[in-house]
Amino acid sequence: MQNIKRILVVIFLSSAFSYSNAESIDLRTLKAGEVLRTTWGNRLIYVYKRTPSQIAELKAKVGKVMDLAALSYAVQYVAMIYSNERASQILHVLRELEGKPTRSYREDVLVVSAVSSRAGCLILYVPEQEVFTDPCSGAMYGLDGRLQKPNGRESYHLFIPLHYYQGDLLVFGNEQGKSIQTLDFSPNIMAMRASDGEKLFHAIQWKKQDIALALIKSTGVAEYTNQIHSTALHVAASRAGSNLINKMIDAGFDVNHINKSNITPLQIALLGGHENNVVTLIERGAKTEAFCEANRCTESSSAFLVNRGLAANKSEAAKYLLDLKSKMNLH
Repeated sequence: MQNIKRILVVIFLSSAFSYSNAESIDLRTLKAGEVLRTTWGNRLIYVYKRTPSQIAELKAKVGKVMDLAALSYAVQYVAMIYSNERASQILHVLRELEGKPTRSYREDVLVVSAVSSRAGCLILYVPEQEVFTDPCSGAMYGLDGRLQKPNGRESYHLFIPLHYYQGDLLVFGNEQGKSIQTLDFSPNIMAMRASDGEKLFHAIQWKKQDIALALIKSTGVAEYTNQIHSTALHVAASRAGSNLINKMIDAGFDVNHINKSNITPLQIALLGGHENNVVTLIERGAKTEAFCEANRCTESSSAFLVNRGLAANKSEAAKYLLDLKSKMNLH
């Protein structure tokens, strides 16, 4: 069902905005002062053609010093959410461009991610102010992609995707014949000064299944909760597979635990479109109707899908859940 798969975003429309989906872009089609939003793989990217006055203004600014602590934190988060490979690509480009006034290979072309580095919110371009802005956090970025003022949610500049040029052709990816070392950004989980319950959260987030499988056998980890009262099964619902989820439930994790946001592991799986995990959780006793537990109540799965914009109405949501349950019968 397409509505279950979609991501709800706000798209800013203006005369200075156009859209493309390509592995490469002919920059001769982009006028100075125009911005193009494109996709490369599953990445949203902005390409902006700077005017001569904008280039001069950026070059006149005092040189920026790379914030290594903020960069390290931001890139490690990318590695955890996506992969070490993607994080290594981002770090490679930033090492080359962060010290340049324009943060770009070509002074007249800005190439940046169209989502914020931490929250992953869709960035909007505001032509009247010649800035990019994050509507989720209020963060603003200049025409070099630099964060103008750090806030509680965003602390680093817009990332720069891997790209190169062939004349006026902007090509996404790595130039042929060049290699980028893939670094491991994951922490040494077992060496952390933390409880086994907290270590399990990290192991699942970093997809370290061997470590997670060892930790779920520890005493008390099934009852351990984080600051919003989620258990590690909430994390596993979106970051792990059915095998680990089954073993966690076998080890005593409550499949129907409700956190302080009134969310269950099943609803986390629904939110992320992880259908195999949804099926597994329902098979292991996850409730799809509204219910209460320990003075906290949660809505039904159908209402959850509708209220999060993942289904148009309750009948569509009910059909989706019924289709998933039919898959269970085929197992």
